[in-house]
This record gives sequence, structure tokens and C-alpha cells, in this order.
Amino acid sequence: LAKKLGYKNWNRPLCLGKDKVIDFVFDVIDEVADLFPFEYFHVGGDEAPTDEWKKCPTCQARMKKENIATETELQGWFTNKVNAHLKSKGKIMVGWNEVLAGNIDSDIVAQYWTPRFDKNVISHMEKGGKVIISNHKYFYFDMLYSYCTPKGTYNFTYKDAKVPAELKDSIMGLEGENWT
Repeated sequence: LAKKLGYKNWNRPLCLGKDKVIDFVFDVIDEVADLFPFEYFHVGGDEAPTDEWKKCPTCQARMKKENIATETELQGWFTNKVNAHLKSKGKIMVGWNEVLAGNIDSDIVAQYWTPRFDKNVISHMEKGGKVIISNHKYFYFDMLYSYCTPKGTYNFTYKDAKVPAELKDSIMGLEGENWT
């Protein structure tokens, strides 16, 4: 059915129109939060396609009910719900910088992985939001050395992330990834 409707099988979004889907996410968070005592909780949130939400009558009904104008705002609405749930568990939410496209809470920590300039990251920092820099051009250690060079990593500064000097204190730190 998914193929017939033109959906991608490899990257499917949650149906945010269904309360039981949101309850399921909260149940998973509750179980994982109990396993790990750490303060920060990364939820991902990147590369979330919105095409299915545009076609889904349940998601569209949710948007109408919550007075949400766009699918990007729907992701922001959901991100804020997840953030509130994590806060109730004593956790600080971390998400990839794509979660910033919606109108999200400023206490969410954004992990800035994309190499291109993201105005939403700067806007988040201007509102007091914190950021972890993980620009894949410098910090994805599973990339070829010709792409992610040790020299580039060692010489990286906040300026390479296009962060204005007056906002550099909003950077919590750097993180390197080694996807396997």
C-alpha cells in the first residue's frame, strides 16, 4: 500500500494525528529514560519528511484542531510535546538542527550537524537556545579523510559554523560522530 500511495519505505514519519502514536512515543521515552540516568536525551528529529502529513487526513485533522498552519509547524508542535514530556522526567531534550524549523521551545538543545548555514540555529541561539556543533564536514569521522580531514577538525572554530561572535557562548561544545 505504501508503494502504491507513493510513500518511501525507508523513511516514514509518525502519524502525528493519532493520540496512540504520541502515547507510544511517550512510553518508549519512559522506558529509555529509566534505563539511562543521564540529563540529556537525544530524540533525533532530522530528515523527517512531511509529504505524508500533507496527504494524511488524520494529520490534517490534528493540524486543524490545534490551529497549525503547516506541516513544519506540526513537527514543531510534536517536538514541543516531546520536550515537555522529557522535562517531566527531569531530562533535557537534544535534537538535530532540523527540529528548529518549527516554533520550538528555547530550552531544547540543537545539535547542528548540517554544513550549510541554518538561519534557524542562529535564531534559536538569539532566543537563548544552546547548540552542540557536529558539522559533518568536520566531525563525521566515518567520512573519507579527503572530506573530513584531521586538519579541518583540529582547526575548526565557531566561525566555521557561521555563528556570530556574540553568540559563541551559546555553543555547549563539539561532538564527533562515527556512524557504523
